[in-house]
Amino acid sequence: MAAILLPVAQVEAGCGDGASSFLISKNVNMLESLLKEVVALGDLEASPSDIQGHSETPNGTPYGEIQLAIEMKPLDRSLSSCEIFAVNLPYVVRNEIREFVTTIATGYENHPFHNFQHASHVAHLSNILVHSMDGNNKGASGIVHDPFVRFAIVLSALVHDVDHSGVPNGRLAEEKPDMARKYSQKSIAEQNSIDVAWGILMSDEFVNLRNCLFGNSAAKQRRLRQLMVNSIMATDIFDQDLRELRELRWEKSSSCGSCMSTLILEHILQASDVVHTMQDWEIYRQWNGFLFQEMYTAYLEGRADKDPSESWYDGELWFFDNWVLPLARKLKESGVLNAVSDQLLEHANRNRSRWEVEGRQICISMLASLKEKPTVRKTTSSSTSSHSVQSLFSDVSTSETMLTTTIVEEIESLAKVMKRYERKLETACGNLVAVKCKGEADPTIVGLKEQPLPRKLQFFREKSWYNEISQKDPDTCTVPSETQCDEISATSSGHSAGSQSNPIHEMLIHAEIIANDPLI
Repeated sequence: MAAILLPVAQVEAGCGDGASSFLISKNVNMLESLLKEVVALGDLEASPSDIQGHSETPNGTPYGEIQLAIEMKPLDRSLSSCEIFAVNLPYVVRNEIREFVTTIATGYENHPFHNFQHASHVAHLSNILVHSMDGNNKGASGIVHDPFVRFAIVLSALVHDVDHSGVPNGRLAEEKPDMARKYSQKSIAEQNSIDVAWGILMSDEFVNLRNCLFGNSAAKQRRLRQLMVNSIMATDIFDQDLRELRELRWEKSSSCGSCMSTLILEHILQASDVVHTMQDWEIYRQWNGFLFQEMYTAYLEGRADKDPSESWYDGELWFFDNWVLPLARKLKESGVLNAVSDQLLEHANRNRSRWEVEGRQICISMLASLKEKPTVRKTTSSSTSSHSVQSLFSDVSTSETMLTTTIVEEIESLAKVMKRYERKLETACGNLVAVKCKGEADPTIVGLKEQPLPRKLQFFREKSWYNEISQKDPDTCTVPSETQCDEISATSSGHSAGSQSNPIHEMLIHAEIIANDPLI
């Protein structure tokens, strides 16, 4: 596990706002890979009638949709690598995946812990844990061998904290009483995240992505929602009713295969959500520091009644003893993660022991570090009324500075994207010139090699053969990779006149896709 999990966490734990585009791309690639398996699955999947589900929003809230058991049957056979490799996701679908992940990313506030970096950490770790599962295990086989379930797990992990307020459910109920009433004072943040994410997925902007996932099948749509509801609601570890339901599910798991599969499904999300406690000490320390910063900041802002620094040391020991270690032991007992579960439990025990020895001093250091930074003072009615005009102007100035910084970072990020696509467009047009110049005596075509990119595009767009090809649907065309384009360019001198149409067609479509890319 040290070689598989820890590097991912090391990358994610140190990420700041400037890494958002990097994280978005990582999540997009992961979801695309899983979706290709879903598409390749085709008619091999379990019949929708075999899946226990509900209407879209029964009882009005996700809490009412939670199931004791979700049936997950293994497929008759596994997909081959060739079957998966043969799938080409349509361009519009790939674009909508990126837009969806970007929209979810913007739904995360810039809290020290509950942010998009945390969501990405959880998503990637859940994907790794699922791939580490023993496909021959009775409870795990319906997960491992069904890409639809695996897609649902990773998707759930990515959105599980979207729109998080940076405070626990108890405080959230006080700050947003309307939301608390809507969700009957139960798992408020978790239910809200489900509704926000589901609303985004069901919007008109992602109709092609939905069609690729479940087409016109209402049963598949219910199946995805059911998997997401059970997975995300499992991350509320403090709701007593949910804890009792989990215990009941555990008791029935020995005789109920669906109960065991559902239990494993939820355990994967629960473990991924707190997996920093089961990893290398430095990773644990880093994320523990982020969470302390978030809680202490909330206290300074008047969003918490108690100073978390007073109980942080004992609270971590309680968390290890009452949640992390029992969860790690259950994963080991289930036998689904093979040797990985041994390493998770070993890291958890080691971190708990080291925290017991070093934790008090670490708490002192974390508090001292935060006190050295400029922070928002604890807000009360008296302190608000005593604000001077100067401090108010200072607050406005600080807000403007933060906004300016955010906008500048976004501009620079987009500029890098534009530059990258510009280089790809230049390469595609250069390849087209190389192929089209073969045997051409027209000096205007030969001279294109030295012309700037806009001139090359203008020249080709004036040609009837170019327009005939470029007006075709890009999704029906095979777009070569840059490596393939390089190979075509390098070997263009060996093409016969009769064999030029296909590479020209492919590179032309490649150029038009890049030129019209909405990301630019």
